[in-house]
Amino acid sequence: DASTSTSTTPAPMPPPPPQPRRPLLAVAPMIDVTDRHFRMLIRCVSPLPTLWTEMTWDRAILYNAPSEPEYALNKNEPRKSVESLIGFSAEERPLVMQLGGAEPERLARAAAHAARRGYDEVNLNCGCPAQTRGRARNCYGARLMFEPQRVADCCAAMIAAVGGRCPVTVKCRLGVDDRDTYEELHEFVRIVAAVGVTHFIVHARKAILGLDTVKNRSVPPLRHEWVLRLIDDFPALKFTLNGGVTSLAAAAELLARGVHGVMIGRRSSADPYMYAAAASVYGHGEAGPSRREVLERYMEYATRAQAANWEEEDRPEAITRKLLTPLHGLFANVNSNAKWRRQLCAAMQDRARLASEPVAEIIRACLATSGLTADVLDARPSLPAPKPPPATVEQAAAAAAEARP
Repeated sequence: DASTSTSTTPAPMPPPPPQPRRPLLAVAPMIDVTDRHFRMLIRCVSPLPTLWTEMTWDRAILYNAPSEPEYALNKNEPRKSVESLIGFSAEERPLVMQLGGAEPERLARAAAHAARRGYDEVNLNCGCPAQTRGRARNCYGARLMFEPQRVADCCAAMIAAVGGRCPVTVKCRLGVDDRDTYEELHEFVRIVAAVGVTHFIVHARKAILGLDTVKNRSVPPLRHEWVLRLIDDFPALKFTLNGGVTSLAAAAELLARGVHGVMIGRRSSADPYMYAAAASVYGHGEAGPSRREVLERYMEYATRAQAANWEEEDRPEAITRKLLTPLHGLFANVNSNAKWRRQLCAAMQDRARLASEPVAEIIRACLATSGLTADVLDARPSLPAPKPPPATVEQAAAAAAEARP
């Protein structure tokens, strides 16, 4: 069927862009979502947003690095290589490694591995709502906000370990449990910034320990205005706002209000193709590729990834399933999306097929039976017309003052 076939020559991947002067758009770190395959799907859509890894435990790196003393304590067989845990494709950059942990010395060594691997930034997780009981009780994530000086010590050790190769940043909440006043948030930022952290990514809700992760994204109230207050109080620092942002239009409105960057979470997974219009936020560039072109690029990548088994999976069906998973939301908000998802789910449940067929062939088969038309596959997002330049010097000065963060 000509309306649903894809070209046999994959469209070239966009080159990795230089880091923007301002953070602007970022895709939030999400456990079981932002693995290297999902990140590459986003990059097939747009070269613009900064991508983040899933949170990676410092000890996961250290227990699998032969150069580290913890390696001798690792009893898992077969062991995984550090590359299988923190590896990425060059096209993914700009890319941030998020680390979980609470011990300065261990975090420092893990950060050094990330810096040597070429990450553009290393981030300390001070935002995830850690469990309060059982084996999962660990001092990490939002729990660290109870101890600002400990966070500062961790960041100081990480900054020293990366040796200027990349910045160290902090992702935090507005507060945690009953430590939830603006004054306490201000003090947290002041203490951590004193050791050299200049960029904070703030989830504009407090965390409630013991409340599950899903409810922690909705029950605590959003307070975007607190992030704007931080920007006023700390003019030498940069702040990216996370939480409650579900569209590029909403991100653009927040950037216009003065935030330095906007991070989008679950919406990125539900509708990854929205980033095809990312140029509208950055104020430059053209509309992104069509969904057909995205699939062509991703299939070229998936073919390489399936053959290379970068994550060192011991079951071939697991590799294929991981490569198919990011595609669920690619046709969000268009006709035949439900049928596409059903075809994809059915393929992912067929273990024999996953183990024996090239992933690109599975994608093409799902596409051919999904009912998606050429109009859907070849459509590109429309971008707003650029604003005309100001006509006078006075207008230019006023426009510059209005755009200044």
